[in-house]
This record gives sequence, C-alpha cells and structure tokens, in this order.
Amino acid sequence: MITLDLSWNGCGGRVMVFRILALALFLVVLSVSAGEAGDAASVFPASAGEQETLTFDPATSSSRCIGNPVTPLCAVETYEACYLWVDKKVCAAMGIDPATFTFTTGAYFKLGIYHYRIETQKVIDAEDVALVAKDLDKSKVSPGDVVIQLRWESCAPVDACVFESLRRKGCEPVALCAIMPMDDNDRAFGEGCPPTQCGTEKDPQTYLVRDIGGKWQVVGWYADKTFHGEFWE
Repeated sequence: MITLDLSWNGCGGRVMVFRILALALFLVVLSVSAGEAGDAASVFPASAGEQETLTFDPATSSSRCIGNPVTPLCAVETYEACYLWVDKKVCAAMGIDPATFTFTTGAYFKLGIYHYRIETQKVIDAEDVALVAKDLDKSKVSPGDVVIQLRWESCAPVDACVFESLRRKGCEPVALCAIMPMDDNDRAFGEGCPPTQCGTEKDPQTYLVRDIGGKWQVVGWYADKTFHGEFWE
C-alpha cells in the first residue's frame, strides 16, 4: 500500500507527515507452477523509469487496466486503487473485501495526486528464492513470481491554503482556493488550489505478484528493504 512521508518547509515551516493506507504486511499463501508464469518477462508493458499517475478519480488516473490484472503492473495498480477508491469491483479483482477496511479518507487527502514510476521489475527464478532475506518466509516466494518496485511521489494543495484555521500569509493564491469551512457552496472543496506540495518516499514499495489462473495477483507487499541488495544484482 502507498506509504508516503511528505515533509516540507513552506507556509511557516510547517512539516506534515502523510501516511495513507498504511496497513500490516499482506501475504496470501498460494501456489503456482513455474510454467504458469514462466513467460512473465513478456508481459511487462512499461519500462523502468516511466511515470504514471493515480488519483481518487479513475478518469484522471493513467492506468486503463485497473480492475483487470492482465499484467503484473496492472495487478499492482489495481491493488493500490482498491485502497484509494474503496471500490468493491476493483477490490474483488485482488480478492480484497473493502468492508474490512478500518480507515477513512478525509476530504483534504482526496485532493492528492500520486505519481509512481517503476524502479525495477524482475521474474523470480529458483536461484533468486535462495537470495530472499532470512526474515521473509521463503515458502511465500515461488519461481515464476514477479517482483515490481515502484517509487511513489504524492502531491497535494498547501494545507494552510485550504483550511481557514491554518490560513497564513504567503499561501497564495488564497483568492482562488475553495477552503474549509466552505466559503462558496457552488464550488468543491479545494477547487482552484493546485497540488503544488510534493514529497517522494525514501524507499520504493516492493510488490510480489503471481499469475493465478491467467490473472495476476498481488500476494505480498513490502515497504522495507526486504527485497533490496543481492536479490537485484
């Protein structure tokens, strides 16, 4: 899941930490033969370094395969969109029931725009399994699985420009922002406030993806360096 630290010094040196949808490690024990996913390398439609966008609005999100995990990247995008959109159909494609979610997303965070780019994508072979860190149960990783690392950047309007209680000098364009509490019932909250406040996470997010019956599924998500180092060499 997206876990973002946003730190900035604008608007009076205010520092804000935004951690959205930070959940515990998600692993499902599933099995698949190497033959079922052996040609995974041929289904990487995007190259490392390409930047995509995910927002709270499907129409303004880059991916056109969210909800249809026909490639490893589509599976990762569907997985993240499930937690962002809390959409039953999208979540069902990942075997997730949004009714179990215990979080809510405030109006301010829904103004966010999330950029992501592929840092690395790799098909796991038998030799790779032996390189997985000791603190990760190797039975969770199978030859033919795919590992994708994404680095996320989050952008949102300056908070002191959209909340009356935080309004300060230097947070222009104040006149353009629809603020909270609402100052204009004909405008949506945050309308006119560009998402100029950005932060990039320190480490990439790692996703373990598996071909199950012709559809790719995210079976593991790691926010630490579990898969870093020798595994990628």
